[in-house]
Amino acid sequence: MLIVYEEDFDESGQYYNIDEDDLCYPHNCLKKCFRHFEKYSLRLPPTNIVKKYEEMKTLYTKIKAVEKDAEKWIKCLKEFGNDTFLLNNVEYRLGKNLMDVNLWKTYMEFLKENGKFQRLLETYSKYCRFFLDDKEMKEVYKSEMIKYGPVKLQWKNLFDFEICGDCEESNPEKDFDGNDINSNIPAGCVNVNIT
Repeated sequence: MLIVYEEDFDESGQYYNIDEDDLCYPHNCLKKCFRHFEKYSLRLPPTNIVKKYEEMKTLYTKIKAVEKDAEKWIKCLKEFGNDTFLLNNVEYRLGKNLMDVNLWKTYMEFLKENGKFQRLLETYSKYCRFFLDDKEMKEVYKSEMIKYGPVKLQWKNLFDFEICGDCEESNPEKDFDGNDINSNIPAGCVNVNIT
């Protein structure tokens, strides 16, 4: 994720523990992490880690350069090669500005193009609740629900086409990478985070 490190120290005054994993994804403190890793490591960084660090530094610069253009931004995030990374960053950005219609629509296009139909339907569901006056998108959502659904939603005010009696059995919930999310959730817990 494009984590923003605010300080070198956490709340307890302890220095962040930097390891090789912190050098293997694009974020704003790569240089600081690399210097810290070099300074406190018991060995020189392996060449594959140095190479990955250089790639991530370049990718981070590229991501930041296009962040105002949602389509280019998502393409750059996709270059990292981890859908969860992309999901976390897009949804974080949407959470900061729910009214970014272009980002919503670009994200939904990405989900559809990449076969993430469960997430697509959940995202349509959220979008249609934030933009109640967008009747055209609601119709698109309805047709996509018929095509790719059903999906279990936790809303109390379901649209008529979202109501599904056997969603749980016919459509087990998966995380963004396709893993069954019910396997580690205790019975009675809400499975879909709708905020």
